[in-house]
Amino acid sequence: MPDSVEYAFLEALAGRAGVKSGDRLMVAFSGGTDSSVLLSLFSVFQSQLGIRIAACHVNHHLRGPESERDAEFCRARAGELAVPFVLKEAEVAPIAQERGLSVEHAAREVRYELLSEAASEAECNLVATAHHRDDRAETFLFRLLRGTGPKGLMSIPWRRGNLVRPLLAVPREDLERYARERNIPSVHDSSNENTVYSRNFLRREVFPLLESRFPGASGRIAALCDLFTDEDDLAELAMQPFRVLALNAEDGSPALSISAFGGSVPPAALARLVREACEASGTMDFPGRPLMDALRCASSGGEGNSGVYRSGSLSVTREYGLFTFRQEMEKFPFSQEYVILKNPVSVFVGGCYFHLRIGIRGFRTGNDACAFRTEGTSGLRFRSWLPGDRIALAGGGKRKLQDLFTDRKLPASLRKRAVVIAPDNGDCLAAFYVPGQGFRVSADRYVSGESGEDCWSIFAGEASGGNA
Repeated sequence: MPDSVEYAFLEALAGRAGVKSGDRLMVAFSGGTDSSVLLSLFSVFQSQLGIRIAACHVNHHLRGPESERDAEFCRARAGELAVPFVLKEAEVAPIAQERGLSVEHAAREVRYELLSEAASEAECNLVATAHHRDDRAETFLFRLLRGTGPKGLMSIPWRRGNLVRPLLAVPREDLERYARERNIPSVHDSSNENTVYSRNFLRREVFPLLESRFPGASGRIAALCDLFTDEDDLAELAMQPFRVLALNAEDGSPALSISAFGGSVPPAALARLVREACEASGTMDFPGRPLMDALRCASSGGEGNSGVYRSGSLSVTREYGLFTFRQEMEKFPFSQEYVILKNPVSVFVGGCYFHLRIGIRGFRTGNDACAFRTEGTSGLRFRSWLPGDRIALAGGGKRKLQDLFTDRKLPASLRKRAVVIAPDNGDCLAAFYVPGQGFRVSADRYVSGESGEDCWSIFAGEASGGNA
C-alpha cells in the first residue's frame, strides 16, 4: 500500500498537476530534502506513469564551497538513480545588482529562467518543483502581509503553464519522515537559516508560533488557497460572456467597449474587467468612484459624453461607450545624444551625466555603475526610453522595458526619467538606467572579471543643479 506521501504525489499528478503518460519532465533538484524526495518519487514511479524525467541543478554561486558541494552531490545522486542530469550555473550576486533586485528575488528569477532553458534543451515539456504544503501557506501569508489581490491569495498554484508542483498537499514533516524511512540522502542549505530573508523569517519565526497557538494552521491555509483557486476558475468561466468588452484601442492600450455586450454588466464582472485593464496598462492605481459610476451607467444603457478620469498614474479616456486605460506619464522632454566610442567620453541626458571609459580592469559594478561588451559597435545612443525598447534576459529571450517596469512596480515618476543605452548594432538595448534604482545590463552583453577594449564601463551621476 502506498505511503501517504506517495499517494498524495500520484493523486496530484493525475489531478490538479495534470501530468499524463508521454510527458517529459525536468525536475528541479537543489539537493535539499524536498527536491531529493521529489526526484526519488519520480524515479520510482516514472515507468508506471509512462513518463520520462531528467534532473537540473542550478548553482547560484552564492555560498562558496557549499554551492560547489551541492552541485557535486546532485550530480552523484542523479547518477545513482540513473536519471539524466543537467547543471546550470549563474553568478546571481552581480545579476541582482544589474536588475535592481534583492539577491533572494534575483536567485528565484534566474533559477526559473535556467530551468526553462534546461527543459527546452532536453526536450522536456514540463518542469517539476518540490514546493510543498508549508511553502504554500508561507507564500499566502507573505503575500497577504505585503499586499495582494484575490489571485495573489491563491498562493503557489499546482500548475502554471509548463510548471507543475505535485507535492503541494504534503506537509514538510511528512517529506522529512519519508526521507528518513527510505534513507534518501540530501544536503543542507545554510542560507535557509538566515532570517534576514522574509520567507525564512516566516518559516522559522512566525509559523512555529502560529502552529503552537493554532495547530494545523498551515493545512487550513493551504486548503483556503485551493478554495481561492476553485473560486477563481469558476469566476473565469462566468466571465467568458463579458470578455467581448475587453479589447485594445488603436494605440494598443487596453480598453473596454461597454456597448459591445448589449446589456447590463454585473458590478462584480465590471470590477474584474476594470482591474485587469488597469494591470494591463501598467499601473497599480485603481479608478475612483466617478469612473466606476460612469462605467455602471454606460453598462446599463445610459448616455455619456467624452471625458477623462484620473486616479494616480491611471488615466481613462471615455469616448461614448469606449473607455481606454493608459498609464499617464508626467511631461518630461525626450532627449538623446549619440556618442562615438572613444576613451574617455561623457554625455548628459535626462538630467544625468554618464562617463564612459574602455575596459573594466579594477572596476566594481554598483547601482551607479555598469559594464558591458561593445564588440561590433562603433557608437552608443543615450536617450529617453520608448515603449518598444527591449532587453535580453539571462535565461534567453527578450523582454520589453515596460513589462519590467510593471513587474518592479516602478512609479511613473521614475519611469519617465529612465535613460536607455542603445548600440548601433542589434535589436536590443545594451543597458538602461533609472535614477536612484541603478543600471541593468542586457544579458547578451554582460561581462565580469578583467576585460579589454571590447568592454566599456559607465558611471552615472545626477546633476545637482545649474545648467548642463
